[in-house]
Amino acid sequence: MSSFETEGQNFFARLDNSPAAIRAYLEERGLSAGKRFGQNFMVCQEVRAELVASLGASAGSRVWEIGPGLGAMTAMCLDAKLHTTAFEIDRGFVSHLQERFACESEFRLVPGDCLKTMPTEMRESSAPEFVLGNLPYNAAAQIIWYLLGRENGAQRLVFTIQKEAADRMLAAESSRSFGPLAILCNLEYETRKIRTIPGECFYPRPQVTSTAIALTRVRTVPHDTKTAILAAADAAFSARRKTLLNNFGKALGDRPGAGRRLTAIGIDPSRRAESLQQADFLKLAEAFPELGQARMSS
Repeated sequence: MSSFETEGQNFFARLDNSPAAIRAYLEERGLSAGKRFGQNFMVCQEVRAELVASLGASAGSRVWEIGPGLGAMTAMCLDAKLHTTAFEIDRGFVSHLQERFACESEFRLVPGDCLKTMPTEMRESSAPEFVLGNLPYNAAAQIIWYLLGRENGAQRLVFTIQKEAADRMLAAESSRSFGPLAILCNLEYETRKIRTIPGECFYPRPQVTSTAIALTRVRTVPHDTKTAILAAADAAFSARRKTLLNNFGKALGDRPGAGRRLTAIGIDPSRRAESLQQADFLKLAEAFPELGQARMSS
């Protein structure tokens, strides 16, 4: 047993908030914050508390935490009496979490890549009401796409992600940053920025600025409609600098036919996707139904 572990809660208070304590503990256990998994531990207690509070989850709620690391936010969730399922890919941190929360009856740990394990959890366990995560930069977009693209999404999701990814999620219609990720977020959720998080709030300190965002479910879109809209968005933005005529002509394999369909729904074929409004993508989905059908069957 390490000298830190024998000190109980005092040990964890230092470990959760001190880069020096984290560094010493990792060295002692032969662990590391690997670039492979995009691991950066949040060492600012105030920020962690704000993120957990932003969930708005009441005692007994089902929460998924993605990338718990050493368990600093996990402990806050358990203190709030939340049923917490944590997804951790790093084997060394899996062992740490098993030891740290061995006596917590409301804690469940799912080892492995969450993009592979979440679908199984969805089928075999209750879907989460809330999702929390200090997401790894190299997998954040894929994780968000999965969680927002499925049926019966969570009531609220709170993430820490790279600022550039957050900007794409928050992008206004008809702006240069507007694209499939913003369209996905807008379908069923209201997305807001919680705060900017500077690099000194993490260990190791990243070379980028992070943003905390919250997504609150405000409507439900039928899954087949959602799929069709996202398929249309993918086609529209397949070559961002090219026209809708070019992109849908390529997707359809019929450029003149694509032009006629675009004109019929009142969208100029010479426009680019970034100039469109959110509502235009429903029109596109209805005009090009075979794109959604192909996506559903894939």
